[in-house]
Amino acid sequence: MGLLSKILLVLNLLAAGAFIYLASSVWGKRQEWTYSVFRHTIALKGLPLEGESGTGSEDVPFDYQVNDQVRLNTIRKSTLQKAIPSGGSEFGGEPVNSQTAELKRLQQKIFSQIDGADGNPAKLNLILKYLLNLAQTGAHRDGAFALLRDILNPARVEGARIEIGLLARTPSQVDALKALAAIGDKGGAVTARRAILDLLKSTAPLGISGDSADARAEAERSIRNAVLDVEKAAGTDTVDRAGLENARKKLNDLINNEDIKTTLNRVIELLAAPLNDAAQAENARKSLRDIVVASARSESERNALNALAEVLMSDKSATAENLIAAGKAVLQVYFDEAEAPATLTKEGSGKKIFDPSEKAAQIAHILIFIDADKPDFSARWDWQQRVMAIVGMKRYVESANTQAIALADMAQRLRGILREEESVFRANYADQSRSATLLGDQLSGLNLELSGVQNQKNNQEANLNDRTRERENLERNLEDNKVSAKKFLADLAEREKELFGLLQQLNTSRDDMFRLEQQLRKKEQELKK
Repeated sequence: MGLLSKILLVLNLLAAGAFIYLASSVWGKRQEWTYSVFRHTIALKGLPLEGESGTGSEDVPFDYQVNDQVRLNTIRKSTLQKAIPSGGSEFGGEPVNSQTAELKRLQQKIFSQIDGADGNPAKLNLILKYLLNLAQTGAHRDGAFALLRDILNPARVEGARIEIGLLARTPSQVDALKALAAIGDKGGAVTARRAILDLLKSTAPLGISGDSADARAEAERSIRNAVLDVEKAAGTDTVDRAGLENARKKLNDLINNEDIKTTLNRVIELLAAPLNDAAQAENARKSLRDIVVASARSESERNALNALAEVLMSDKSATAENLIAAGKAVLQVYFDEAEAPATLTKEGSGKKIFDPSEKAAQIAHILIFIDADKPDFSARWDWQQRVMAIVGMKRYVESANTQAIALADMAQRLRGILREEESVFRANYADQSRSATLLGDQLSGLNLELSGVQNQKNNQEANLNDRTRERENLERNLEDNKVSAKKFLADLAEREKELFGLLQQLNTSRDDMFRLEQQLRKKEQELKK
């Protein structure tokens, strides 16, 4: 081989080394840039909504469209560990490959925490905390307080039984539970019938249908009139059964949805049924429970509604165990419905319960606000970093904004309640103030009378004291007089004794004088002779 060939060989080897070096550098940079794009895409969009569980190998299923050119089917666990923070000790854990997997992992932690709590009060407080954290309406917050706190307070149990229904999802479910709570063990016919009428009013609009806005408006007007006919026939104290039957037929003719029609017929049957004793009340409550449970859109919601109904059917003696079971069932609804496949349909309807976007929003809401009771955001930071990586910043911000709006609505609702209570308070305050003024005047008069009576009492007490002292003096004088009298009587007895002796001597002297006189007369007679 010539010198030139050797030189060319060396140059080729050097060029090949340089090519290999450049290729590896480019490949490394490409990997680095691809990972950076992946990290930023994850940060914006979050993990896949759903995914298969891992096989235990280093690669886990990960169906993810990074960009127009890159789509992942699997990903290494080490890459996930870098992309997803641990999340802290309370809720954190191993990395997951989907948002649904993270929700299931969190659910297991939450319910294990509840089951492991020390005693029923601690369990009730934990469930209440999580329900309040996840509540999106003021009504749900009120329902949570009623179920897990107020119903155990004898002073609040009546109002709590009514407010437990606020934990339900739809207005008709709320009214059904309120009606169930209104039926006492002895009926309470008037109050219960009014509550059942509210259930009818909230259920009937669900049957409105029509191809156009005008048709729907006309259907709404007709149904509203039919409901008014039912209300008129149901009355308050007595029921016009013939009128109620005519109104029922009219309402059935206006509604095409068979499920709604069946529910309305059952409600009207309740309006016609007597509620005069415990057996009739129990039948009515069972029927209301069946109505509200039948309206559930998922198995977990059916369980929750049934648990709430069981609490309300317990005749004001709900146990802590029943309340814990009902609270866990309500909390379970949040997780189960968010974990359900986005294609899940309501039984028998074929309609989707929610679309992927709604499911993602539900998952984000649970993950973000499960620790909302923490005093400041710094205490939440470790967990929130993990949540941001899992749901993505876009969904995180949307969920935060949605909850901020919900909290503003809760605050507005609370302000409205406070204004209403303030107006009631002001009206009552004016009445009470007038009553207080009148009572104050009466009290002043009574105080004057009391002062006079007190003075009279003092005078009487002074007189009593004087009389008491006089009595004591008289008693002492009496004792002295008794002693003197006793001595006098003793002296008198002695004088009487002496006098008796003198009388005896006098009698003896008199007898002697009579004898001497007789002797003298006798001597005189003898001298005359």
